[in-house]
Amino acid sequence: MADSELATWNWRSETSGKTNFGDELGPLILERLGHRVRTVALEDAEIVTVGSVLRVVCEKGRDGLIVWGTGLTRDSRLPRRDFRVHAVRGRRSAAALGLGDVTLGDPGMLVSHLWKRPPIKYRVGVVPHYLDHRGFSWADKVIDVSRPVDEVLEEIGSCATIATSSLHGMIVAQSWEIPVCRIPHGKVPGGDFKWADHITSLDRPVARVQSDLLDALDKALA
Repeated sequence: MADSELATWNWRSETSGKTNFGDELGPLILERLGHRVRTVALEDAEIVTVGSVLRVVCEKGRDGLIVWGTGLTRDSRLPRRDFRVHAVRGRRSAAALGLGDVTLGDPGMLVSHLWKRPPIKYRVGVVPHYLDHRGFSWADKVIDVSRPVDEVLEEIGSCATIATSSLHGMIVAQSWEIPVCRIPHGKVPGGDFKWADHITSLDRPVARVQSDLLDALDKALA
């Protein structure tokens, strides 16, 4: 395990301070991998991880920034930057950076490597995006993604199946190999893009995605 401090940034709403489960997951993954993590402004960050934040990272990140698993929300032309890109979420994000040979995968896929799955309590769980306020009377458990990450993970893991409008609800379920389906919602930014981007990284078993991500991080921090 590593013993270093990493200055990282993850998205939070600048107006409301609202948090997003997927974005909050990144620093915790680094901590579970043994790093001491310090959250800083994007302009001061050494590494960015989980989240659909690649565009703002390209606009505000500093030269030499490590990109590990970040992706785009929508198809974009990105400015050329002097980043150390060691992984992106999928092929569509890689193409936007002009990269043909880069590790693919969202670090959220490491959840099953770093957290023990709890016993199953519910048949069907729903993980709504924080903008998705629909009722889901047919679900046995509706999971509030604004709660602390460990609690959200506990509740996702306790479901036999998952339906979700949150991309990281899907990614966590896939990491634990829980059957999962997407329930689209028009208010979730990006339409189909980020979902399709993520799916392009799943051309190999979960364990291989995990080992590739870990190898990429080791190289980034060597």
